[in-house]
Amino acid sequence: MRLFLHPNGTTPDRRRTAFQAVETLSRQFDCVIAPENASWLDISSCKSGGPEDCDMICAIGGDGTILHAAIPALRAGKPLFGINMGHRGYLCAFNRDELPDLDEQLLSALIPSSRTLLGFSWHGEERFAVNDIIIAKGEFGTTVTVSAQEGKNTFGQWQGDGIVVATPTGSSGYNASAGGPLLTPDCGCFVLNPLCPVAHNGNAIIYPDVQFLSLQAKTRDAQPDAQVYVDGTLLGPLEHALNLHKYEKTLTLLIRA
Repeated sequence: MRLFLHPNGTTPDRRRTAFQAVETLSRQFDCVIAPENASWLDISSCKSGGPEDCDMICAIGGDGTILHAAIPALRAGKPLFGINMGHRGYLCAFNRDELPDLDEQLLSALIPSSRTLLGFSWHGEERFAVNDIIIAKGEFGTTVTVSAQEGKNTFGQWQGDGIVVATPTGSSGYNASAGGPLLTPDCGCFVLNPLCPVAHNGNAIIYPDVQFLSLQAKTRDAQPDAQVYVDGTLLGPLEHALNLHKYEKTLTLLIRA
């Protein structure tokens, strides 16, 4: 079985734990790593290359690493599983203490779970979110007004800290922390959840993933622009309408039975 390894190497500590994990996995499987990771891992037992000829993609880190690994997984059309090397790791199939026991039988027993993604266009480029898209105010002490349109119809308008639009996978993240509902992976819905709304129309809205929403934001005069975050990463200020839709591809996440 050939694995494409996607380690988290953002800090020296994470690089050390990633090195140990890759070293263990490379003794158990035929492993491939991207050239940019091969340069700092420097493990001769791993081949340098892409995920196209691999059976699975293995994210080594936590949930954030899973989100980043979704990009090569979708491009190559490969299933993805994670090994949690951090704290939470809700999306990961295994924990770091299970590394020595991983074998083909355990990986073959993983169940594929199809995950709907949230698609959007950013400066002319089609992108996706695995967990959520957040529109947030620029700084504390202010509010932002976010309005949503469905075609020519007004879907809603909220003044407060912003909103989060979550996929079923991401419904257990920021959305849940903000009091939103949990969605099952196969529900065919997204959830829009206002963040600290000023008025009393602050209930989360579950809507079918076949709907197209257009989001716009307006801040007070001379206040910083509303910011857009995708899967925890800041993209930048929302300068035009943000059009959300169900992404054309789904992510195959491998989970435990």
